[in-house]
Order: sequence, then structure tokens, then C-alpha cells
Amino acid sequence: MLTNWKPNQTKFKRLQKGVIKKCQYSFSAMCLQQGSVGLRILKSGILTAKQLEQARRKIIRFRKKKHKQHIWFYCLPDIPITRKPLGIRMGKGKGSPKHWISRLTAGKTIMQLNYLVGNRSKKALSVVKKILPIPTKIVSTRLLKN
Repeated sequence: MLTNWKPNQTKFKRLQKGVIKKCQYSFSAMCLQQGSVGLRILKSGILTAKQLEQARRKIIRFRKKKHKQHIWFYCLPDIPITRKPLGIRMGKGKGSPKHWISRLTAGKTIMQLNYLVGNRSKKALSVVKKILPIPTKIVSTRLLKN
């Protein structure tokens, strides 16, 4: 099952990427709303739709079919990245959108999931940590209560 990571509707077809300010820290997105284990970003950066889909598939591999496990993603790639085809001369407008990215500030929780049997949820998130290009940290509700 391939998840569609681009938004259904946008105000403009093409946007500018913009710059993420390094000093921003999102305190509102730090807490876990629905899941019991989450993955928090330590530095500001960019995630592509392919990276999010790859992370989702790695988590699903650790899931047992007997137990219900939900995954919540809190970042949606909403910025289109455009590219012109090779061999095209300069000018004649901006290129067509090729892939989508999401800008993330430090401290934001990207994904949350409820506990799997045993320690499998932390193992799944540790595998996802290795995939993502941004430094992340595993956060659980037990750590937040202390």
C-alpha cells in the first residue's frame, strides 16, 4: 500500500523553499498527544515524502498482526520542489513539481505510535532513526512523567 504524501489541494502550484531559522524551537509540538512512544527532532531541517514513506514501512515491519498498533504522523510534506528536465534551456518559467518536502523545527514530534508487545516499538523507532537525515530522539510517556 503506497501512501500519498502530497496534499490534496494547495493555494499555489509552485512555492519557494524558504529558509528554516536555526534558533526556532517548537515547544507546542513537544508533548505526545495520542501515542505512547514518539520520535522527536533535535535540529531543524527538511524531510522528503520518500523518507517519511520509508520510515512508515520500517515501522510496519515490526508490527504484529494480532495486536492493534496505530501510527500517527505529525508532519505533512506540503512544499513542492520543482525541477526542469535535462536539456531544456534557461527561461520559459519555473519547472514542474517533482517531489514534496516538509520543513520541520527543532523539538517537534514527527511520529507517534502506541506500544507494541515488549520493547518492539523502541526497536522500530531506533531503526527509523538511522534512516532519517535529521538527528532524532525517542520519547515515551514514561520519560515525560519523570
